[in-house]
Amino acid sequence: MHPGPTKGPAVIRFLRFMVRSSKRVAVLVLGGALVVGGVAMLVLPGPGFLVIIGGLAVLATEFAWAAYLLDNARRQYKRAERATRQKLARRSKSRVR
Repeated sequence: MHPGPTKGPAVIRFLRFMVRSSKRVAVLVLGGALVVGGVAMLVLPGPGFLVIIGGLAVLATEFAWAAYLLDNARRQYKRAERATRQKLARRSKSRVR
């Protein structure tokens, strides 16, 4: 009796696994380095928040938890942008009078 369908010889399956794993490790290292560098830039000169968002974007290509954090960061950004626009609109109206 045939044991069932296989996706190819064991060597090919192993190579596919190694390529997938290597990509995932590379994404983890690069994204993690960007996030850590961004956190350091929060107290050092540099665009800390921008680098953190970039690191999360890299991590989100492979990890669902990073995609969730990136979506949360986008929501927070939009909320802050809306609040800032409202404050600026109120401030410009008060100057007109």
